[in-house]
Amino acid sequence: MALWAGSELSVLNPLHAVWLTVAAALLLSLMLQLLPPGLLPSSALFQDLIRYGKTKHEASLRPAVCRSFDVPKRYFSHFYVISVLWNGFLLWCLTQSLFLGAPFPSWLHTLLRILGAVQFQGDELALSAFLVLVFMWLHSWRRLFECVYVSIFSNAMIHIVHYWFGLVYYILVGITVLSQVPMDGRHGSQCVQPTFKGMTGLPRASPPSCCLDQAVGAVLGHEDKGHTLGMTEQKAGRNLDP
Repeated sequence: MALWAGSELSVLNPLHAVWLTVAAALLLSLMLQLLPPGLLPSSALFQDLIRYGKTKHEASLRPAVCRSFDVPKRYFSHFYVISVLWNGFLLWCLTQSLFLGAPFPSWLHTLLRILGAVQFQGDELALSAFLVLVFMWLHSWRRLFECVYVSIFSNAMIHIVHYWFGLVYYILVGITVLSQVPMDGRHGSQCVQPTFKGMTGLPRASPPSCCLDQAVGAVLGHEDKGHTLGMTEQKAGRNLDP
């Protein structure tokens, strides 16, 4: 608990700053929406930015500059394509690390360090991150299936800012979840390995190189013990000789 509290009071990392900025922007939009239309300059542009789908005004009533930023609402499926691919890749990397002891790719390691990954140990966070990624990936598959085979999209439009926000959102969510996995610094900068043994009761597999080193060490240790035992028996035999 003390470690968790200490991390919350640490310096604001880039991921926290991004999410706080998004929350502040949404809160500001809500507050501006409550103002009378006459008090807000460029009210038409602002209303066109925050509205989408059926809440937008008819195309004939909107300025041409606003219509130039329109994107079909059926592009919602792009969000879930990105989520299935990106978060599926992150889930695959985490699964390899948890169960097979495989390191994260070096570029992903560097990205997590830059974004402020957790630096203390905690099996609970590793399990939570794994489950969140699993359910988010399954949810993305479900929504993608609905967009392709179930939903019937009209000619409604969304603002291009909404579109890019949706793409970035699903990328940032996966990275944010993965950044909560405790990082093990025993392997230096070559890999990042979360601990998972304590939560499942299953021993995590060691990398092949570690297994080879352990096997060689065991053989050499056995030979050293045999050699030492043989020398002791020889000395004892000489002492017993008349």
